Amino acid sequence: MSAAPRLLRTLDLEVSYAIPRSTVYYRMKNDPTFPRPVRMGPRCVRFKADEVEAWIASLPSVAA
Repeated sequence: MSAAPRLLRTLDLEVSYAIPRSTVYYRMKNDPTFPRPVRMGPRCVRFKADEVEAWIASLPSVAA
């Protein structure tokens, strides 16, 4: 039996990954590479942590 995926709230994306809420909603609507949310109810969505981490890893790094 496999473990259930860890699910993140939008607030978790803001705090842990420094992704502003407005950016999350913008990316949900306009970025096909952004992880698709999991609907928990009519006004409740969660994101799979492993998909979010993979998406962040796929972003180009900024050279300083």
